[in-house]
Amino acid sequence: MRIRFMEGTGEGSPELRRRLERQLRLVVGRRAPSVAAMEVTVAALVATDAMAPTASYRCRIDVRLVRGGSVLVDEFGADVDRAIEVAAWRLDRRLDRLERLGGSGPWPDGG
Repeated sequence: MRIRFMEGTGEGSPELRRRLERQLRLVVGRRAPSVAAMEVTVAALVATDAMAPTASYRCRIDVRLVRGGSVLVDEFGADVDRAIEVAAWRLDRRLDRLERLGGSGPWPDGG
């Protein structure tokens, strides 16, 4: 897992990194054999960002799957923990949907 903290997100905080890693391990843990790579970027937004005028932070998670394809989650939040929490929750939901697709899913057991 590659994690990037952009300026203004508490990059120097080992506690923030631990919380993020823990959250993502809970989501990806049982699916680890199906995940080839994961890149996470956490960034503070500038006050004039038109995409999310009420949000202060952005968490982007890009997961590449072993059988090809990827899942991208891009979430915004009023605080860094909220942005991470919502992004992890959405990633979990999307990976669950892929598992339920049956034979067309990217999972090693064909599911």
